Amino acid sequence: MKIRRVYRACALPGTIGRRAAIASSLAALSLAAQAAPPAGSAYFTDVQQSHVEDQTGQAIGTVNMIMCFMRSMRPDLLVNQGPYAAMFDANRCEKNQGSASSAPKLLRAVVDSSRGSNTEPMQAKVWLEEQQDGGSFDIYVRTRVEAAPSASERYGRFRLDYGAPNPQGGAPVFQGFLLSDADGVSFVERERKGATPRMTQLKLTPLGTEQGEGALRYNDWDTGNPVSYTFGFNATHFRRSGATSDLCFSRRLADAKTSVWRYGLYDETTGERIERNSGFPFSAETAGGRLHGYIGYHGLSVPPEALDALPNGATIERESHDGGQAAQRYTLVRTGGKLMRHVRQQRTLAAADGIDLHTFTQSNWPGLPAGLVDEQVAMSWDEANSRFVIRAKMQCGQSGCQFNDLPAPVAISGADLAGAMDKGLFAHADQLGGQVFVPAAAMTDSQVLISFRSSQVVAPGTLAAGTSLYCIENCPTAAGLAGLATGANGDPFGASAMRFGPVAPGDAVTYQVGADGTLMQGGQPVVFAGNASALDGTRFQGGIQSGRLVTALSPLMCDQNGNVCAHMADGFTEFYTWETGPNPWNEYAGARDGQGNLVAFEPPLTVSWQVPADAAYDRFAGRSLLLQYAGFGDLHGLPSFCVDPSTNAKVACGSPGSRWVPMLSIPYDATHGVVSVQGSGTRYLVKWLGREVRFAQVPNAECAALNLGSITSLPSDASMVDPSDPADAAYIGARPEVTAAPRVINGAQQY
Repeated sequence: MKIRRVYRACALPGTIGRRAAIASSLAALSLAAQAAPPAGSAYFTDVQQSHVEDQTGQAIGTVNMIMCFMRSMRPDLLVNQGPYAAMFDANRCEKNQGSASSAPKLLRAVVDSSRGSNTEPMQAKVWLEEQQDGGSFDIYVRTRVEAAPSASERYGRFRLDYGAPNPQGGAPVFQGFLLSDADGVSFVERERKGATPRMTQLKLTPLGTEQGEGALRYNDWDTGNPVSYTFGFNATHFRRSGATSDLCFSRRLADAKTSVWRYGLYDETTGERIERNSGFPFSAETAGGRLHGYIGYHGLSVPPEALDALPNGATIERESHDGGQAAQRYTLVRTGGKLMRHVRQQRTLAAADGIDLHTFTQSNWPGLPAGLVDEQVAMSWDEANSRFVIRAKMQCGQSGCQFNDLPAPVAISGADLAGAMDKGLFAHADQLGGQVFVPAAAMTDSQVLISFRSSQVVAPGTLAAGTSLYCIENCPTAAGLAGLATGANGDPFGASAMRFGPVAPGDAVTYQVGADGTLMQGGQPVVFAGNASALDGTRFQGGIQSGRLVTALSPLMCDQNGNVCAHMADGFTEFYTWETGPNPWNEYAGARDGQGNLVAFEPPLTVSWQVPADAAYDRFAGRSLLLQYAGFGDLHGLPSFCVDPSTNAKVACGSPGSRWVPMLSIPYDATHGVVSVQGSGTRYLVKWLGREVRFAQVPNAECAALNLGSITSLPSDASMVDPSDPADAAYIGARPEVTAAPRVINGAQQY
């Protein structure tokens, strides 16, 4: 994970916001909340951070990421106390877009900060540990802070140099510097992608308290082509000029659009944070060196290239917050797949109005264009018109799969779809927590109940070894998965693929649960053991999931001939599915303590949010959405849409350069910013913690008075040094050996 790469499209520096700061944060907004908690509780005191999102962020975001990393390590807390370990979640500093796994991405660093006296500069040395391409190396950082921001030095006076040595030798993987002085901010980074060096250069010059100008030049990460921008700003406007556009934006927050990436939940009475025992950081000794990661309910969180260094049965050590506590050792459990338990809940189809349903179309759907036959689509129920509306189609490529908006939505009446799908419709809905079944009767009467299911990982031992599970449709086999891995076949399900009609009981696929929780068939594990590249461009890039699995076959009988049907499982209170694949989230990963007991990690908490009945919430106004709370800062399940990074306007997903952002934001107030726990009367207050702000485009005439910076002002790499090179005068030395537990985690001092 290179510093640049993990933060490709991040925030524009806050110099373009009303309160300039390199950290790219607008002023934290203290909202007047009408709530019972004490004024000094975390609900009121936890900081809210906003950053400006702009097209220039592909390069400028590195600056914000560097500063976020430094804040997370807090060299100012432990000055002159010698080297110490710090750990932090890189996801908190990266672009907080959703991913297939919400597990933290833990990084570890050794920090040594010093200061001769209160009048001398603070200096810090940092060794950020990194695993990449199967190897291990450090990113070396040298910082010197001389003065805080002032009228003459708007962003303070400091210099930060960094470098990452190439594990194979030769030129550094990347190196750069960030300088702030009376002339403003200068940033240069040089890196290599293959044999070609690439340069990023930024100059930001303040022209007063609320005014400034700047220039930026970098090589596009994907194409390598040079990209240049100049910009200018004052208290109310921001102007950005590039090769093909010269645009004006309002800096007024009231005109902007926002998308929240992080939320916290709080006790309604005390205002204290609601935490979840979702996992812990660990370290392990491997052939490539000491590896640091995180394990929890969502499995392993380590660099993908490090997965092979942590086989089933490996020993890991829990990173303790107590520096004097002996290391707790655990045995790693990995099964190559995971069993999921799905428990039924219900609501009317009318109450699911507007909620996206992801499903596969069939050729007998009436009025379906040829390009949508047998495709995975996103559609929703339109209560006002008693119809389903297909809005997007899944498209896969080398960079993954995503739903792209159709040129025009396709509508199918509920009655017509009921005629084609007399056994009902199966789908997935993030806003309902997972799998959904819509019976045909609900398509003609929206007050009929539909079923949706909450899902939980089944830990090994929950089902006794030898337990039989039966499958009728989409049943992966050991042979089918092996063929998928080698390219011999493109579908691991064989004859059971999309088999929704009656089936003779003898044609059902029977599995057994292994002693370690692995699904077995005929004594062979039903796991995908191939490389991820074998699935490139297929619908299985995210993993392979079975159809419904049940513990008894007879209740699936659906006709007088004794045949069984897969859809009968939707009448069950619960059923199972099996998932396997090349990604960490496709398998179970857990830890056994010294007594052989599995550590019990808490699953995400399912909560319900009543969306305000306000037109600003689009088709979700007045609806109830189910969300998943995996831990402080991690609340997901809100719907998304796409924006154009150049104009910040909403566009069709799949448009060139478009990016996904959360569509709805939960407000910070005690009336509408409240969620309820499913199945109980418990309520929690919600507070947004981190959000992006997208400026609104306005007529260019409003920016006529703004001057642009000049490309000729860009700093050069002549003053670049390399703190990772022993031959360089800036070398900070080898990383000190620190065996004690981290003294700082996510910016908070532990002991």
